[in-house]
Amino acid sequence: MRLFHSILIPAFCISLLGCPEDNTVDPADSTSDLVDVSLETEDINASQDSSEEESDVESETGLDGESSEPKDTVVDGTAEEDTTEVEDSSQTEEDTGDEPNDGFPGDGDSPAGLTPSIDSVEIAATPDWGLGAIVQVSTSIPCDLSVTLAGPEGERVLPKTAVKEEGANKYRVLLLGMLADTEYQISVVAVGSNGSESQPSEISWSTEPLPEGLFAVEWEPTENFVEDESGYIAFSASDVTQGVPQGQKVGYLMILNRNAEVVGYKQWATQQGYARKLPQGGWISLQGKLALSKWNLEGALDLKLEALDTESDSFHHELLPLPDGRIATLGSVLQVIDGYAEGSLDVVGDSVIEVDLEAPSLSILWDTFGSLDPFRVITGFTSTFWANHYAFTSDDPKDWTHGNSIFLTENEASYILSIRNQNMVAQFSRDTGELQWALGTPSPTSEADDTWPWLAVAEGTRLPNQQHAATLTPEGNLMVYDNGNDVDTSYVTEYALNPETLSAELVFIWTDPDAAPPIHSRNGGHAEGLPGNRVMLTHSQLIENPEDNDSRTFPLIQMIRKEGENTVKEWDLAVKHPNPTRSTRIYRAHHLESLYP
Repeated sequence: MRLFHSILIPAFCISLLGCPEDNTVDPADSTSDLVDVSLETEDINASQDSSEEESDVESETGLDGESSEPKDTVVDGTAEEDTTEVEDSSQTEEDTGDEPNDGFPGDGDSPAGLTPSIDSVEIAATPDWGLGAIVQVSTSIPCDLSVTLAGPEGERVLPKTAVKEEGANKYRVLLLGMLADTEYQISVVAVGSNGSESQPSEISWSTEPLPEGLFAVEWEPTENFVEDESGYIAFSASDVTQGVPQGQKVGYLMILNRNAEVVGYKQWATQQGYARKLPQGGWISLQGKLALSKWNLEGALDLKLEALDTESDSFHHELLPLPDGRIATLGSVLQVIDGYAEGSLDVVGDSVIEVDLEAPSLSILWDTFGSLDPFRVITGFTSTFWANHYAFTSDDPKDWTHGNSIFLTENEASYILSIRNQNMVAQFSRDTGELQWALGTPSPTSEADDTWPWLAVAEGTRLPNQQHAATLTPEGNLMVYDNGNDVDTSYVTEYALNPETLSAELVFIWTDPDAAPPIHSRNGGHAEGLPGNRVMLTHSQLIENPEDNDSRTFPLIQMIRKEGENTVKEWDLAVKHPNPTRSTRIYRAHHLESLYP
């Protein structure tokens, strides 16, 4: 049983950052609360440290590992630099809005019997988030706001989570999900506690064009595309062109609507290989293996944890939101192991970490050295994945396990890990790391694995190979993105599990039957089960022209739908660098039901 470590991060190990002073929506309120994170502390310099690591999640992408120079985040949010103000004319002689309101809390409660009025409405672009805007509203008395956004794609009422109270009768409304170079109409109504409503105040807003350097999106719907598909697609896309210095590479967090149109983006100052939206609002991202960062919904950096300032050697591959608001991620551990044919070797395994973003603090639960056999060598052992990261402590670190995903079981008592270099998906006790079951096969390189709780499968069953993204479906099936490096074909697979009898059955397998040559992503990849029997696949890095050794690479996202015994493809979505000689990569894309908390 491994010891449980709880580490409090000293204040000097983190950066708590607010909105940059440039292009603030309202300089008088520059320390106001953001949409989802309180910023009652004074602003701190928001520049990011340069990285000496590759910026993607896996080094197989061919990144040269050169450091990137720190620079300011660039987001073209200047379509309308000047704020526009609208004065409300809804006050009447009977309701002037001048009644005293001292003593009333700013939580939507208004004095009984009074109808609120809107004193002013101002709007400006979000400086750190492309295609976003902030509406600042001042009212006569405390109230709720009803905000409607109307554009060419229709009209929608913003959720209450889009509104944040900033002070006495002052409110901040975040507009997200707008198309580029498009005019919108915003209507704001103040609603009193008795249900009375002010006259609407209306204001127009035009979004900026997309920046020239933004990655191009190529969407191809099929005849099977169903119009009722809702929500958004979010991903962090990176430039992974070999031979190009890190400082010359640009990456973006991009949000697409159901028709694959860009409705939000953030240009990273330093490429973030993976980003994911937090349920409570905001984003979490990984900068290579070096740092874990938290961003608010307006794109400003709130928190940055440098792995080397903690007791974890790294943060890598995974950002899993937990039910209690924390996140789970993977760390790395280097140990010197004696007994190999070559003698003593520097071996890198994985640790399971839970991070409290609010404290901030982290807990290292356990590592794979206490759960698995370091002499079980399957694949990738000699890869250079950890070479740059441990360059100051090891001449030749061995990539033993290469964990790349974590999934928390429904009872919150176990973690399921995808362990790429072991060709294995396994479940472990969350508290102790005890191995509970494993999907894979014993290896002749290990005697210890003969006693492991392997899941029995029928003869000839396809088992994962250098896989990613092991999750459980609502039905309890194990879904895996099988990279299929043994057959040069990538699949999505599902296994029905029976832990009591230690057995599993392959119940679903799919690869695009129309792709020639077969789709094959050697690294990365994701399979995300969605409502309506849909699965969204991320093929992280495909070769554009397989017959050309110098061909660039690009990621492909696919949406498929199960229909009984059949599986149909709804669409393909490729993301490519605007420069035809540059390569791009997406570690994982995620489906979002909403852009707000």
